[in-house]
Amino acid sequence: MNLLLVDDEYDVLQGIVNALDFAAIGIDMVYTAQTAAKAKTILLKHEIDVLVTDIEMPGESGISLLSWVRDQDMKIITLFCTAYADFSYAKKAVELHTFDYFLKPIQYPELQKIIGSAVQKACSDKREREEKLFGRKWLESQSELQKNFWYSLSSEPELAEAAVLEKGQKISLPYSAFSRFSLCLFFSRQAETLSAWQRYALQNITEELIDSLPGSVREALFFQKENALLTAILEKPEFEAASLVSYCQKIVEAAQKHLSVSLFCYYASNVLLTQAPKVFDSLFRAANNDIAGKKHICSLENFHPKRIPYEISQKLNEWDALLSMGKYSCFVEEVERHISDLAQKSELDLEYCKHFRMDMEHLIYEHLRKKGIAAEKTLSGEDFEAYRLRSLKSVESFQIYLRELVKIAEATELEKERPLSLAVRVREYIDTHFSEDLNSDNLAKSFHFSADYLTRQFKKETGCSIHIYLHRIRIQKAKELLSSTDLPIYEIAIQTGYDSFSYFSFVFRNETGCTPSEFRKKSQYFGV
Repeated sequence: MNLLLVDDEYDVLQGIVNALDFAAIGIDMVYTAQTAAKAKTILLKHEIDVLVTDIEMPGESGISLLSWVRDQDMKIITLFCTAYADFSYAKKAVELHTFDYFLKPIQYPELQKIIGSAVQKACSDKREREEKLFGRKWLESQSELQKNFWYSLSSEPELAEAAVLEKGQKISLPYSAFSRFSLCLFFSRQAETLSAWQRYALQNITEELIDSLPGSVREALFFQKENALLTAILEKPEFEAASLVSYCQKIVEAAQKHLSVSLFCYYASNVLLTQAPKVFDSLFRAANNDIAGKKHICSLENFHPKRIPYEISQKLNEWDALLSMGKYSCFVEEVERHISDLAQKSELDLEYCKHFRMDMEHLIYEHLRKKGIAAEKTLSGEDFEAYRLRSLKSVESFQIYLRELVKIAEATELEKERPLSLAVRVREYIDTHFSEDLNSDNLAKSFHFSADYLTRQFKKETGCSIHIYLHRIRIQKAKELLSSTDLPIYEIAIQTGYDSFSYFSFVFRNETGCTPSEFRKKSQYFGV
């Protein structure tokens, strides 16, 4: 325990220091100050547990000092010393939570008792704060363990019933084999994955609404995948499943209104703890299978997917004919109409879409093969693969993938028919647009190819990357301007497509072995 004595009279401070047995009352270190300013310096530098201060001091008073201590949120037990028996500052001292006060002239035995009591109070308060901090950390740790427990149940569908109970017992969760839960999966079918801020906001919305659900306790809420938010809710005796449906509807509506996110909710109530892994798996299967997504709130109990026969050989022949005639837009319209009609009639599921996607890819691949184009190389790359991976999430995602597939096929066919190679046309474009913001992505959009395909073809034909070729053209133009004009170097950097003067200098030196200013001097003397 550390003590700070504050009094503008030196003799008073020395009297207290010499008269009291500090060790007997648990004081380890005594600091002294004759002004409030000096006291503040000590308080900011050292951990002080008990503060004894005179009230009346030149400049800043003890009351003002204590007010500052409280503003700093310092947990310090404070005693006031005053020469006035009526203690006219009592009201303000009470407001500032003063522990006690004593009068001058000082009775040292009495003062030692008062400070001893203050030390005991400081020890008690510190112990209480530590216990609260430990308790809060324990709760946070327990909450994280609980969340991990539920995450594991959602990730291990084959987990045995005994293993589920053992997992819960290991971390002292208050569940039994007879505990019952509602499990909910909130699922977004958007073509793009939810952004970080959308996930954060959606989690907050769901927590707030689920926490107000009558007759329940939220046990866990977490994202298992980027577009899948899971929650486990402990059902109390008074819990009603109808209330859960109402609250899930509120979450879906709030997500649409505030985040522009279209959510689908799949839920199951009255689930035994030991059944949770299999129920989570069933929820995911329902969400993945329900590609048409006609109902935003769906009970697992009422989800009965029907077996949808797959037979479209006649349509495949018709669509193949459209491709043969080069009617790509008609092909897309017909296929999209077919998919939309099936979705409206609830005759579309995951297996149907898998078979359908395979047939669409086969049609396109065969069409390109007949044109002498290796489709395997054309329809590849990270960008295209990302569209393909998302294609089975929803009708919208499937249609986006189909359009991308057809767009690349059409552009590849047109490319083959043109006399100039793709690389030559890209080089010509760069030669005349080098001052613009060019990169593989916006060049790919200009030529209607994926960035992966464009960069691969360019390097194959030219032996260098688009990035390197662009820099070479820009530096060549910069050399011409440096040797033939008096333009400032920063202006030349801008004219050749560089926003950063330092980056321009770095690239120029890499290409030429000298700085732009050195190159200009050489060109003036030697006609470089």
